[in-house]
Amino acid sequence: MRVESVAVEYANPLVNRYLNDFQQVGEFYVHNPYEAAGYRERCRLVREHYQTDREALVRILTAYNRHLGAGDKTLANLELLKQQDTVLVVTGQQAGVMTGPLYTIHKAITAIQLAARQTRELGVPVIPAFWVAAEDHDFAEIDHIHIINREQQLVKLRLDEQPAGKFSVGHMPVNEAVF
Repeated sequence: MRVESVAVEYANPLVNRYLNDFQQVGEFYVHNPYEAAGYRERCRLVREHYQTDREALVRILTAYNRHLGAGDKTLANLELLKQQDTVLVVTGQQAGVMTGPLYTIHKAITAIQLAARQTRELGVPVIPAFWVAAEDHDFAEIDHIHIINREQQLVKLRLDEQPAGKFSVGHMPVNEAVF
């Protein structure tokens, strides 16, 4: 099988330059994400300047993840977090119907792959962390998805239910009929 890279053009020129010609925008960023030296330097800075009670953090995250039914790999990664040399690749996304836009899944996969690669390149444990920003209050921003129907047309599907009052979408009860 032949794999070929294709440069995709985005509406935002900054995104295009970041992805396809980082040198044009590099001055706006502390490190170049395309060079190993940037990851080594960031790892050094994080270890020097960000200390936390890892035991307490792992205890809280483990309890929460067990409650969610997390798998063995997640729990093993949390155990690695107890080690002082462990660092994280962190990303997240606003909550959304059916996980939200496809790039949400891409972000999670990228974090997993980047953590594995940096574990090899940095020689220290690097674990992925993905959070869902469920504290968001803008339900209208996340109450829908776009799909392509059988006629190859883009269709917007929207949840009929609207929350009464203002509260975090992560605490919004969902009617079983939705499923």
